[in-house]
Amino acid sequence: MLRRMYDVAPSASIKDAATSDSSNCSLPGRWRDVDARLITVKGERHTGTNFIEGLLLHHFPRRVRRRRGVHLFAGCDVSSQQLDDKGLDRSWCCSKHGLPAVCVFAPPPVYVITLKLPFAWLVSIHAHPYAGCGVNRSFSAFLRQPFAAYGMCRPFRVRETPVDVWSEYSLAAQRMAGPGSPTPAVLWRDTDYLSERRLRCKLEELAARMGLSIGGATLPRTLAVSMSGYGRTVKWTPKAYYEQGEKLRRTPWRGRYSDADLAWVNGRLTDEAMSGFDRPGDEHRLSTRTVKL
Repeated sequence: MLRRMYDVAPSASIKDAATSDSSNCSLPGRWRDVDARLITVKGERHTGTNFIEGLLLHHFPRRVRRRRGVHLFAGCDVSSQQLDDKGLDRSWCCSKHGLPAVCVFAPPPVYVITLKLPFAWLVSIHAHPYAGCGVNRSFSAFLRQPFAAYGMCRPFRVRETPVDVWSEYSLAAQRMAGPGSPTPAVLWRDTDYLSERRLRCKLEELAARMGLSIGGATLPRTLAVSMSGYGRTVKWTPKAYYEQGEKLRRTPWRGRYSDADLAWVNGRLTDEAMSGFDRPGDEHRLSTRTVKL
């Protein structure tokens, strides 16, 4: 098994999670015709896109699409994109936060799509809403007010609630990463980031699908993660990864929800949108699988 990269001794809960994940990764077959494609990270705001992009650049520096400016991709011409039947604007394609879609890139993409547990995401997006609609109200009111997909409160981007924004993204991500998708894509949920072994397996699976040699993925000792929304770069370390994961195993987002709010959000989320995630109620599984990066 690949050696652990933590700089501090793990607690029993971390150690138990690691040893329970000690089997070898199951590697998928290779995609066809991906030699010229670039890994392109897509995800809603506050879903770990900066961290995942930094990690992929560390392992595949020549195969990850760079960005121009804060969030727009290089090699993506807005005027070349097609509008769909919802009338969505073409900039969906060229932004890392836009919905996963069939887009015109040069070179074409392989999508890595990030998705976060909705209950935790709603707390994060309330704290830093990035141009939601109207004033930043109480959390309970925020859950029920209109919110814009991909920032900026333009009429065609506004959804009835932020829960609906998350659901739309989840369904689009699952379609893009599902069988029959016209674009090679993988979906990385935040539950995949919690244990080092699961994160390494995700890297090795992507390498296998693209026919790349990774020689056993490890977490780097240090990693510069661009915090594009804040205009700064932070230093990521395995120690910080361990400490953040240990903190978020305790699901601090739960303290923001009243019983009524939690039931309301839970009732608005369909089983299809929640595929791959646990709902509140199974305390053990939820507390050991949820993490924010």
